[in-house]
Amino acid sequence: MLQFFEKSLEFLRCEITEQPSGRWRILITQPSGYEWTEHFASSETVHKRWRELQTRFIEDGWLGPYGNE
Repeated sequence: MLQFFEKSLEFLRCEITEQPSGRWRILITQPSGYEWTEHFASSETVHKRWRELQTRFIEDGWLGPYGNE
């Protein structure tokens, strides 16, 4: 899944992927190009964390998410 958040013509890129090992990953790329990755053991835990991140981004003034879900 790939989604974006926008604020003042800048974008956060958020990618959630299942790894070959069966684990999950969230990769966030900030407008500056800085990236951070979080890893999860199950789809339930990655989903919970994704909802937390969405809430935080919206509270910080980002619009979105835009993209596919």
